Amino acid sequence: MLETIRAFAAEELPAPDGLRDAHAGYFLRLAERAEPKLRGGGQLPWLGRLSAEHGNLDAALRHLVRHGPEDALRLMAVLSCFWRLRGLHGEQVTSARQLLAAVGGAPPPGLTEEYVLCAINVLLGDGDHPVGQDDHEELAARVDALMASYEGPLRLPYILMLWSVAVGPRPATDERALALAGDDPWARALLDVGLGFRDMLAGRPREAEQCFARGLDGFRATGDRWGMANCLDPLGMSAHARGDSRRALELLDEGLAYMRELAAPEETADLLRTRGTVLLHQGDTAGAEAHFEQALTLARGAGLPDKVAGARRGLGDAARLSGDTARARVHYENALRECAANWFSVGETVRILIGFGRTSAAEGHTEEARDWFRQAAELAVEGPGTLELADTAEALASVADSAERAAVLLGAATALRGARAQADPDVVRVERNVRAKLSPEAYDKAFDQGLRQRSAAVSER
Repeated sequence: MLETIRAFAAEELPAPDGLRDAHAGYFLRLAERAEPKLRGGGQLPWLGRLSAEHGNLDAALRHLVRHGPEDALRLMAVLSCFWRLRGLHGEQVTSARQLLAAVGGAPPPGLTEEYVLCAINVLLGDGDHPVGQDDHEELAARVDALMASYEGPLRLPYILMLWSVAVGPRPATDERALALAGDDPWARALLDVGLGFRDMLAGRPREAEQCFARGLDGFRATGDRWGMANCLDPLGMSAHARGDSRRALELLDEGLAYMRELAAPEETADLLRTRGTVLLHQGDTAGAEAHFEQALTLARGAGLPDKVAGARRGLGDAARLSGDTARARVHYENALRECAANWFSVGETVRILIGFGRTSAAEGHTEEARDWFRQAAELAVEGPGTLELADTAEALASVADSAERAAVLLGAATALRGARAQADPDVVRVERNVRAKLSPEAYDKAFDQGLRQRSAAVSER
């Protein structure tokens, strides 16, 4: 009934401009007051308050885009963190595009950070509002230039996180990001997370784990649940990779508890998928599938196609490892359709192609499997790091023409990853089969050759 009255009033009793301006001004001040609170221990009540006013905040933004673009930049900027936490950022792409067009090619005086966040909201897009490649590159270059020349420190430090999500890893910007973070404890913890992912992608797992542990300490000091969970996820992955699955589940469960408090769909889906992978590698197929299904539901509801793809790939892996190759193919096909044309889809697509190849191999179609793995290797060189190449090397080892060549590829994968894949049943099975065909001395010699020949993964193409 209230919604009916609201709709009638909006149509029949349009508010005078002064009232709309006052409404927008009130909600701009509310959002500006809430913004710093979203990055600390008191974030839950403020998230609840902004969620309760979601409709009013959207109405205020629409009004300001048309009648006060500079205030619209301010409102969009301080709401960007809230949208990310609540999985609402895709709803704002149209407003961000309209606002960017209204403001023009340069930020108004004093609003560089706000302008950058508006541009980032355009770059992130969503499945219904993709950004063309040329437009994406031009806008990304504009953001890079503004960030490179901005003195800092940032008033809105979550720019660093959204910037990296939008444009991908940029190692050359590390020192610049350090300057922009300043002495803000939350921003410094966020930088540790970014450095951790950079080390992980580059095959430096020990350094990555140290960065994530520092980030976790920093976020614990601020009380930010989002930050803690985003450290606990990769720390859980690291523990699992070392073979300590019990510790991995403890870390992931702590992260999930934080994210469920925040009701953050994207990060909850990530943690569920990671936990599902741990369960799958432990042999709990039913438990893994339940986790992947939950992740799929959250990702689909939040309009996150890449997270949908990851959950579907998990379901494909579960079906394949349980022997149902027909169902695995369906999941992989659906996953491949969901992958978007952006930098972080490369790794997901590579792993889906590997899933197809392992399915073909399980069905006895070795040459078909090689073709899938070669496609994966060709794409892996476009990825943001070396982990995709390590995955393809391990996959190619499973269909190598000789045991010696398989051992070389396993060595190359270890060099690329920075560690053995001790927890992955596909890799463990290949290594066991190869060792059974070679003497210990022959295996070690070939494996060591691969360690020195990191390019072995792509030479199979």
